[in-house]
Amino acid sequence: MVKLHLGAAATGRHVSELNSGRTRGIGHSDPRPLDWARSDQQQYEFLIDQLRRARRGRGYIDLKSLKKEDLVEMWEFARFEADRAHRNIDHLTSGLSHLKGPTAGYLAAGHRLEARFYSFLAGRLETILPAETRIRQDW
Repeated sequence: MVKLHLGAAATGRHVSELNSGRTRGIGHSDPRPLDWARSDQQQYEFLIDQLRRARRGRGYIDLKSLKKEDLVEMWEFARFEADRAHRNIDHLTSGLSHLKGPTAGYLAAGHRLEARFYSFLAGRLETILPAETRIRQDW
């Protein structure tokens, strides 16, 4: 839940910067165009709301409220975030990172949790979406 809130905050900041025309400078830029960032912001908000409801007793993420296009966007978002988490794990565990030892291990463990969550979500969405939609959207 904390990672979702942090992702939502970072994406919100990115959307705000794109709307205002400001840039954060070298090493702090985000390559996502505005429409992609807004879509990600919506995905974060949906997941935060669903996890909050799940923790209050429902126990699951309810995807029934999403239209087919929204399901495709959520699937793309989950796949991208799972891939990103795996890239971060690889970087931290390959020895190429400036972070080593327990710090790298701690951060990699957090990324593993993220990767499992998003991979699970993407896998569930794949069972709902028609195969031709997934193939057309595959990158």
